[in-house]
Amino acid sequence: MTLKDVLDKEAGVTPMKIVCTHIFRSGRRCNREPVDGDEQLLCVLHGGDMELATESVRRRLMNLQTTAIGALEELIVFGDDKTRVSVAVAVFDRTGLGPKSVLSVRTEDGDDTSQLTDDQIEQELAQLHAKAAAESKRRQEDALMEEEPSASGTVAH
Repeated sequence: MTLKDVLDKEAGVTPMKIVCTHIFRSGRRCNREPVDGDEQLLCVLHGGDMELATESVRRRLMNLQTTAIGALEELIVFGDDKTRVSVAVAVFDRTGLGPKSVLSVRTEDGDDTSQLTDDQIEQELAQLHAKAAAESKRRQEDALMEEEPSASGTVAH
C-alpha cells in the first residue's frame, strides 16, 4: 500500500482502479494490475518489468529524493518530539551514522578473527575444510578396516 493509498483511505476517497494501459487489437484495454512504480502503467505481460520500464522507475525515484529530504527536514523542524526523534534516527541509520553491529568470531584456539581480511578468512575456511575432509576420509578408512574380514574369516570389531 502506497502513502497515497493511506492518505486517500484516511480522507475517505475511493481510489480509482489503475489498470495496464495496453490496448488489444480488438480495442479492449488490458485489465491487469500494472507493475508497481511503472510510469507507463504496464503489467508484467505487456512490458512493465522490462529494463526500460525499470530504469524509468529508478529515475522517478531518484527525482523524488529531493522531495523526500525536504519532507524529512520539515518533520524534524515542525514535527512533535516523537516524530523528530524517529526521523533523526532514520536519517542517521540510512546515512551510516546509526548504531553499528560488530560480529566477533573466535577460533577453537581463542584467536580473535575480527581483524582478518576477507582473503585471510577464506584461507582459514579452506584450511578448516581441508582438515574436515581429511578427518572424514580417515573415519571412512577406519570404518572399512573394521569391516574387512580377518584371516580367520570373521569380521573384526
